[in-house]
Amino acid sequence: MPRMRRAALVLLLVSVAAVLALPAGCRSTILPSGDGRDPVSRLRAITRASDPPTDDEYRFMVSALRSDDGALRVLAIAALERSAGERFGYHPYSSQADREVAVGRWEDWLRTR
Repeated sequence: MPRMRRAALVLLLVSVAAVLALPAGCRSTILPSGDGRDPVSRLRAITRASDPPTDDEYRFMVSALRSDDGALRVLAIAALERSAGERFGYHPYSSQADREVAVGRWEDWLRTR
């Protein structure tokens, strides 16, 4: 596994573990649409999405694919792939231009589902 991908995976796993280890009273409030402003709220919104996700949760996950936060993009595409069974060519560490093309496919999917 390339060094950058390994580092990103370790960072992601540490971030998720840290969020989930927080006592309930210390956690940020997460709005159902994932509109929390801090990074932890956005990460937790994806990890706590319904199964299957609601339309709002799907919209939030697709919008998260455009995030500057690599961990958020990784979680979002993993959740989308798990629930929708598709990636539409999205790779969280591709160039921004390539990611944008794939996000367009996800937005088309949202409109037609």
